[in-house]
Amino acid sequence: MPEIFRPPLSSTDPELMDTLLWIRSHTEADATLLTPPYLDGIRLLGERAIVVDIHSHGFTARELQAWENRLEAVTHQTGFEQWNPSTSSSEPQRDFLRKAYLKLSVEDVEKIVRDYKVEYFLTEASYPFQQKFSEAGYSMVFKNKNYVLFSLKK
Repeated sequence: MPEIFRPPLSSTDPELMDTLLWIRSHTEADATLLTPPYLDGIRLLGERAIVVDIHSHGFTARELQAWENRLEAVTHQTGFEQWNPSTSSSEPQRDFLRKAYLKLSVEDVEKIVRDYKVEYFLTEASYPFQQKFSEAGYSMVFKNKNYVLFSLKK
């Protein structure tokens, strides 16, 4: 992307900015990432496709259903049809999504990989199953104080 069109980098989380800059510089431009759906700016600042986030919902009934299905896939929660997408970034909703996302197991992520053709898994450094990802043959390709990125290519 020419520099003139590059979005400004601004975030209140410098660790996330560090992560997104690394993703933008070290992953394939056409890669798809499984990312925490409650984080902002990954698609814009990381310049990579993602499975879903709470900010980029559809507008038609079919698009909203696809958005709900993807949120259900990455959280194992239901009931997103009750959410108002325009207010889905409230703190209680973000906390709800965070707790659910951090419970994803290796098997859960592998199903998402198959369903959505995902190459990378971004999660928080507090994610409890990091060792299991390594044991399953996935490489941790990036880590900082707050975030971890696994390559899902074996």
